[in-house]
Amino acid sequence: MKMRPDNVYVVDTSILLDYPNIFYKLGNNQIVVPTAVIRELDGIKRNPNPHERKSKSARKVSRTLDKLGRHQDIAKGARTVTGATVRIYSRHVPIDDLASSADNRIVGAALKLIEESNVNVTVVTADANMRNVTRSY
Repeated sequence: MKMRPDNVYVVDTSILLDYPNIFYKLGNNQIVVPTAVIRELDGIKRNPNPHERKSKSARKVSRTLDKLGRHQDIAKGARTVTGATVRIYSRHVPIDDLASSADNRIVGAALKLIEESNVNVTVVTADANMRNVTRSY
């Protein structure tokens, strides 16, 4: 019998850049990475200055996701050594409340997860405006 995680955390690009090891810090919960975040990470990791902190973090997150997905189905959920389940998620509810289309898709992904499974979803971000818009839903 598969145990359901207590919480679902939808992570924003900003939090992954600040805490690239977050996949190993959130316990026995589900961590959802919207594909909009993957796209943003891809752009950041290509920074012409490869030693810049954000580009290093983006590359580290990309490598971690690749490693987790290499032997597990990361679209359904890949288990970390610390018990978290990491999932890349491509679905979202369309919203248009933030200036960034990626941010709209990230919030929309959280809303879609709630719609699909009625779980406790938390958007984890360093972006105050994203937090405020998320709270409005």
